[in-house]
Amino acid sequence: MGGINHQPCSKYLEISTLLSRSLSEGRLSLELVNISLEDILLYEIREKTSSPNFSALFENLNNAKKSVKAIIGGIQALRAQMNSLEFQNLSSLNEISLSELGEKMSEESMVCINIWNQIIPIFKMYGFFGVLDEFETIAQDIQTKTENLDVCFKSIPEGVKIYSILEENREGNIKKEFAQLYHAWNFFQEKFLVSSMISTNIWYHYQGIPMMVEVEKESLV
Repeated sequence: MGGINHQPCSKYLEISTLLSRSLSEGRLSLELVNISLEDILLYEIREKTSSPNFSALFENLNNAKKSVKAIIGGIQALRAQMNSLEFQNLSSLNEISLSELGEKMSEESMVCINIWNQIIPIFKMYGFFGVLDEFETIAQDIQTKTENLDVCFKSIPEGVKIYSILEENREGNIKKEFAQLYHAWNFFQEKFLVSSMISTNIWYHYQGIPMMVEVEKESLV
């Protein structure tokens, strides 16, 4: 299992790893968009006489849109495979105090306890299927925000220096849309990480393997 990969079943599912990989590719594509933007800003600030190269920016934006589409497809594929396998949540889900586990993992700086407490009710009420539904909703929101950012960049008048727009908060400033997209990605990654840690520890307990943090016996219910 990778760093944020899930182990939702009693058997390994390759699609789960592919989904985790898609998430990493998606976040990487966002960072490449930002790097492309910063290259343009540096080019403008250095007062080059020729026009900056926007092709890399739009290529990375296009890749970002493709990555989010792949994430949504991966979520749907994993759900379909789980349905075909008649997936059942592991019995250890109801044998572990997830609240206590989350507190201990938060103390060791592995997860955000606020996000952990948002995921627990979904796991308890709807199981991993519910978590996938949550992921798909967030990914669709990211898809919309990525499209919005793309439109904003394409709306910047030709010949206008972007750094002037950003510094003076003029019409065409993309900082709001960029911040919204970054925030959505951070939210998604934190929820994905928390879900991964829950499913991993459920798996460890199911297999009789020590969990990632020591939990007192009275914390097991």
